[in-house]
Amino acid sequence: MSPPGRPEGEYRSAQHEGTPMSLALDASVVARRVRDLPALPAALTHVLAAMRREDMRSDRFAELIEHDQALCGRTLRLANSAFYGLPGRVGSIDDALRLLGLRTVANVVTAASLAAYATHTSCTGFDFAVFWRHSIGVSIAARAIGQARGFDDGQACVAGLLHDAGQLALATYFPQAMSAALALSRTSDCELLDAERALLGLDHAEVGGMVARHWCLPEEMVDAIRRHHRPPLPAQAGATTWLVDTVHLADAMVHALDLSRSPDESVPAVSLDSWERLDAGSLDSAQIFAAVETGVQAMCAALDT
Repeated sequence: MSPPGRPEGEYRSAQHEGTPMSLALDASVVARRVRDLPALPAALTHVLAAMRREDMRSDRFAELIEHDQALCGRTLRLANSAFYGLPGRVGSIDDALRLLGLRTVANVVTAASLAAYATHTSCTGFDFAVFWRHSIGVSIAARAIGQARGFDDGQACVAGLLHDAGQLALATYFPQAMSAALALSRTSDCELLDAERALLGLDHAEVGGMVARHWCLPEEMVDAIRRHHRPPLPAQAGATTWLVDTVHLADAMVHALDLSRSPDESVPAVSLDSWERLDAGSLDSAQIFAAVETGVQAMCAALDT
């Protein structure tokens, strides 16, 4: 994502809220800027839509990936990484589908696609490498939780990987505002989400929901990204609340691992409702932590991030 020039009117007056006029963002302008984001690769859009169906043709999926040369290369590199235990054995997308299975390859393509968004922004304080490690970690943790609870671990993996897409959008298109929120979070020892709300009038989870809709993700993934810091109360819970809860808990677990090695790292509070719905106390957290640490190292090495 290359940040174009700042449009007029991206900020709104918020003096009555105690927010500096120069930093409060107009949600309607943020939504318009999100629509400037490049679309996801056709192969990934196709598989995310098809993950909810049983009639997806693997040959069609392979063809779509192979037509995107850069995506094909990153996918094969990642499929051959130590994380998947098949170094040197995956020479084609067909090989990947045969050896790893359709849903795992869908997760690989999602990771390869997001890695392509790695870019140097003008947002002081935003470190893409830290962002990327955390995103991979949450993806791995969400998959492990999904597997342990008999959920759709493929969906959990993708939602975990994309859960902080709103941070990337804010850092790219509103670098001054995002930089100020990052600085406030560090100096005031508060959660980034709270700093964003205080300064910008919205937060990265809200923006992430906009990004997810722009990318035409399934509605349950949109909801998981939008609500991963604020899971539903018991009266609001529904059939897909498990995905919100899974990403919410995975996010907290990965923050606890401090993959960024930052002295400013903090662990967000975990919703008691999510904890109880997932019966999180019975999860093998040590096993999940170990999988995250080894997986992040292997995937970052494969993609040179």
